[in-house]
Amino acid sequence: MFSFLFTYKKFRKERVLTVLGGVFSFYLYKNLVWYIKFAGITLFCWSVLNYKNTKETTFSIFPVKDFKKYVRELLFEEFIFQIDSQIENIIFLRSGAGDTYNFSIILDAYMQKKNINLTNTCFSSGRILNKKIILLSNPNIKYKNILLPVDLFLFSCEKEQYRYKGKNIHFVLPKDFVYKFFEDLKNNVKRNHIFTEICNLYSVDKTKIKSTQVYLPDGTKDRAISKIKKYNLNLDKFVYLIPDSLSSICMSENFWKNLEKQLKFLGYDVFYNTKELDLFEAYYIATQSKAIIGMTSGFLEIMLQTGVPIYCIFTKLLLHNVPAQKNAEIYTKKLFPNVKSTVIQEYIADEYSEDDLCKRIVEDFVTKMEVLDYENSLPDSCTV
Repeated sequence: MFSFLFTYKKFRKERVLTVLGGVFSFYLYKNLVWYIKFAGITLFCWSVLNYKNTKETTFSIFPVKDFKKYVRELLFEEFIFQIDSQIENIIFLRSGAGDTYNFSIILDAYMQKKNINLTNTCFSSGRILNKKIILLSNPNIKYKNILLPVDLFLFSCEKEQYRYKGKNIHFVLPKDFVYKFFEDLKNNVKRNHIFTEICNLYSVDKTKIKSTQVYLPDGTKDRAISKIKKYNLNLDKFVYLIPDSLSSICMSENFWKNLEKQLKFLGYDVFYNTKELDLFEAYYIATQSKAIIGMTSGFLEIMLQTGVPIYCIFTKLLLHNVPAQKNAEIYTKKLFPNVKSTVIQEYIADEYSEDDLCKRIVEDFVTKMEVLDYENSLPDSCTV
């Protein structure tokens, strides 16, 4: 009954209120756009378009033009102007680091399904990290940094694919998929592991996904070591810590300081992930560590390819009110393809006090190091 009278949807920067089963609807996007509709007809529309260092504010009664379409075509026109004329397909990576990493794993299968030729395809994103993620395993692709407001793309481009002036413009992942996925999690509707969901979305057989090979640009090692030289890090015996996550509630600073103290007591240096390193440099440094301990995040998922023992902490998802237990089920690192699950330990923070969680991780780390030391001491023919 109440859902017929009114429904309210909130997703990231969007707010939509519908009344009387959709007879009236009110829409707001990040203080950039709002409009009121009656029976599907727009009555009023107010918008602020920040574009090319200019600010265009409009207010319309019974507006003739579809504002989303207007913005979308404005962006497409400018973007097409920036790329080579022979490009036929543009793949825009609109998601965060984790989803971009997942997409990079299925990229070959996706291209085959869509019948897209890599030679006439250009990738793009408003996020520099996404560029490096896709290049990490696909170094030969064409990539164009976007010089347009990402918020406007997110607002105006809702479908998975558009056709504009002879170009096919693909968006990864489509907005409707992301919204439905997190709405279901919030409402306790059963969903599969995130990688399975993405494979299902694009009709990709996950059992046939090829092993991902990582490519680091020439000079990565030297640049990385040069940048961290000031930390006097013992590269032969250190642990890589990732205390930050954009998607989940982070453990307290005291937790990480306590963990650092205990690791140093055991004779290990610690290195905190830093923005001083780009993705390639961070990846190289992580490969040299004895272990990676961090919050669940897209960045941590990328580090699965290092083969280094990983200790992952799950907490509540920030944006969608999804509890830690559900977060762990959907994003467990053990179900990603081509990873060695035996080197992955996972912890649901709600099940421990911070002190107990710290103690548990250190105990598991010590046990793993003892096993690895024992295996390394054996002749090759006797390795467990």
